Amino acid sequence: MSRLWLVAFLIGNIFPFGQTAIADGPATFVVAPAEVKLSSNFARTQLVVTRTDASGQIGERSEDLTHGAAFQSSDANVVAVDSRGQLLAKSNGSAKVSVKVGDVSKEIGVMVEKVEPVANVGYVEHVTPILNKAGCSMGACHAAQYGQGGFKLSVFGSELDQDREAIVR
Repeated sequence: MSRLWLVAFLIGNIFPFGQTAIADGPATFVVAPAEVKLSSNFARTQLVVTRTDASGQIGERSEDLTHGAAFQSSDANVVAVDSRGQLLAKSNGSAKVSVKVGDVSKEIGVMVEKVEPVANVGYVEHVTPILNKAGCSMGACHAAQYGQGGFKLSVFGSELDQDREAIVR
């Protein structure tokens, strides 16, 4: 049994399957999209950082470096960026987002427009998808025959007017 563990240990260290080393040298990478335009409140997009080969191209086996990249917005009042590279529109204007992998850094331009000071939240556009995603409008939850806790919704949000009234009363 101990020989089996020794063999497994040696094979695991000699042939590191599935492991990639980001510190192989200076990282050459591309950021997609190269430019971002966000329109409206709550607009967001995801940046993807991909290692390039020696010729500067990406292929189907290129490594995704997004998880190891550092992101920073030049103006967090215009666009916020989280540690995963997701951008969120905050106010109208333009900013740059810096993407850093190892010692290499790149900037992408971000343009934000049509952001209103007070967001116009619509029941059909914003509330119904949340209820559906959370499963609230399913037959096993608040759309059950008698609802739950005195709160009842229509199945799959099919009766928008009744659902809206149930929520706001």
